[in-house]
Amino acid sequence: MAHIRKEARGKNGPSIITLTKSADGKWTVPAGSKQTDAHYPSFEARYLYVNRHRDDHKGGEIRAQVNP
Repeated sequence: MAHIRKEARGKNGPSIITLTKSADGKWTVPAGSKQTDAHYPSFEARYLYVNRHRDDHKGGEIRAQVNP
């Protein structure tokens, strides 16, 4: 699974969007997903990140902060 989550670099935060995996193995934001007004300050502060995890790496194996 993969998610966009909300929290500062180095901290874990709640999932705000679950990404969709396509047949060719690419992860995308589902159509119709929107950032709410409440999430926008977190985006500007670089507090959103993408986290990819799986059963043998439940805490996440890849993490990348989203930069505005």
